[in-house]
Amino acid sequence: MPRFTQLFASLGLADVGLRLVINRYTPGPSASMEELARLAGTPVFACIPRDDRVMDALQLYAEDLWRQAPSSRLARAFEDLARRLDDPAADVAPPRLVARLMGAIGVRS
Repeated sequence: MPRFTQLFASLGLADVGLRLVINRYTPGPSASMEELARLAGTPVFACIPRDDRVMDALQLYAEDLWRQAPSSRLARAFEDLARRLDDPAADVAPPRLVARLMGAIGVRS
């Protein structure tokens, strides 16, 4: 998280509200979501679970997630994230963030 905060600041994006998305999360004694949120200094916006069985099947059969495992925890987590990003009440960073990031790496639309 500190690296992303520094990156955003160096790109002039210090005023952008960051959202914490935990990827490949496995519940266990190492760190809870609450602990990760506390360390990041922001609440968890979304959590994508680690699901090795589904990921192995996706690689083996070369199908997308919604054909291979449409009712899996992984598919539900991605759908939840998409809904939260689409919901205006979710208070997501404005679209200019993506445009500024792309501009910073030299991509023009």
